[in-house]
Amino acid sequence: MRIKSWVPYAVLLLPIAKKILEKYEYQLPVITNQKYNEYLAILIERVGVRKNVTTHLARHTFGTYLINKGMSIEAVPKIMGYKNMKQSLLYARLLGVRAENEMKTKLLD
Repeated sequence: MRIKSWVPYAVLLLPIAKKILEKYEYQLPVITNQKYNEYLAILIERVGVRKNVTTHLARHTFGTYLINKGMSIEAVPKIMGYKNMKQSLLYARLLGVRAENEMKTKLLD
């Protein structure tokens, strides 16, 4: 359950993430949002991104990514732990590329 919304959610784990969870016996250390953003800034700098990235921005990016990869608008709130689809519809505003591709494949084929 997400603590903020008390909504159940599912997460698929990469093998490395599973190893980390096992190392900590599925009890990850709790850190503040500020500290998390500091760690995120270090990672972002190391990969060469020159933007101020926060957990909030990363979350929106992930939601938009899901939609642009073809995830249904109904599935996104379940994955992200939202109570309803309202927030997911905000991610859909960036759906122009997907809409254009669908029109090309469905109308021009």
